[in-house]
Amino acid sequence: MLDIITDTHGINLPSRYVIRRLDMSVLDWVTAMGIDGFMLRNPSLWKPLLPFPKTATALQGLSKLSAHYAQAISSGMSFGIFDTAYLFKHPSAAAANPSSMLSWRDLDPGQTSFERHGADQMRDAMDFPLVCIALSVDAFITPDPRATRDMYELIPLQQQLNAFLSSVPENYGGVGKVRGKRKSSAAQPPTGYGQVLVRSGCVTRVGYEGQGLATALNRFVLLEAKAWGYRGLRVRLSSPSVMRSYSESPAGWKMEVVAHWDFEDIEMRDEDGVVVRPYLGSGMKDGWELWCDLVG
Repeated sequence: MLDIITDTHGINLPSRYVIRRLDMSVLDWVTAMGIDGFMLRNPSLWKPLLPFPKTATALQGLSKLSAHYAQAISSGMSFGIFDTAYLFKHPSAAAANPSSMLSWRDLDPGQTSFERHGADQMRDAMDFPLVCIALSVDAFITPDPRATRDMYELIPLQQQLNAFLSSVPENYGGVGKVRGKRKSSAAQPPTGYGQVLVRSGCVTRVGYEGQGLATALNRFVLLEAKAWGYRGLRVRLSSPSVMRSYSESPAGWKMEVVAHWDFEDIEMRDEDGVVVRPYLGSGMKDGWELWCDLVG
């Protein structure tokens, strides 16, 4: 099992939980949690963009998104909270290797009921003690082209979403009712590794919400990044509760709202060239880009 982080920078968790640095041995777990958090729940970032059948498409993400999540794990700055008192649903899983604790490959997306019940089947097949993840990549690292290609093959509209988010907030006042402007500290690009950290996702397992795990882990990542000498951290988010966790963070850094937009206003073109607003009525509303100055 991965080594426990002993210096948590004063971040306290209930005794049953420990923080560990993620590595490739839990890549499938991390990928599954990302899919659950961003594709299977309502509201979620990717679900409105998924081609039909959405649940079967999400299941394909276990292979199609592995390179995407491998990038975050390879950064060395992605962490997870593990439940040391986790009760396995299937007793045989307790003694199994990590790859055996996720049985998504045994599921049949061809079932007529999979679109309706597949999300529950996928969660039931997640039988491992990793319960919260906070992923990051170094801003100086060039994205893996294979990861980008596989993601766009799975979620074609993601390319247009990335284009929109990349224009935020340079297109101040433009499409999407973007509000805000890039501050000088956030605009200064990194000139090497270890300068700017980019958060790339935070997910808490169903059944573990409401315990403050994501807030604690997000704050730990900020403090760990500061300890490693990063000057700043950039994060995009769409959860009001996560937004509050950053805005109410303790002393040690300064947080700026770089941009704020309304997901429902984002327009894209579908495969037929028709203009669509995929987030309309999805429950996805506000989006923010934050810059956390760790040295100012």
